[in-house]
Amino acid sequence: MVGGLKILTVTLGREMEFEALFAELRNEMHTHEPGCLLYSLLKSRTSSSDYIVHEQYVDQAALDFHSRSAHGAHYFPRMRALFDKIDVRRRGQLNDSKFSDQISRCVAGSWLIWLFGLSHLCGSTNERDKTDPRT
Repeated sequence: MVGGLKILTVTLGREMEFEALFAELRNEMHTHEPGCLLYSLLKSRTSSSDYIVHEQYVDQAALDFHSRSAHGAHYFPRMRALFDKIDVRRRGQLNDSKFSDQISRCVAGSWLIWLFGLSHLCGSTNERDKTDPRT
């Protein structure tokens, strides 16, 4: 498995636009990227403009497909235009204990599990989540 953890700061006042674009992109990924296991958005409890994107793919080929996808070409520039800051913390093997610890600290700390895709990590909330690992 490969994946990434990105910490983003969205321009103040553009948060809802970012969240809507993220939702649209995630829907496209759900349809067109069977190799994507997780594409989740977490929002800071203390800053309305800070987010974490957590992504996991079955292998490097699935991540490469995501990076070069038509839907990515449509959404990535629009989303990046809304960022004041982006920090890519880790992209690589997810069995790395330092990476797992970092995610755990983010989730357990001041970050609110929010929006899209974490239900299968924290207990499924609907029947579709129980059967489809990409949700």
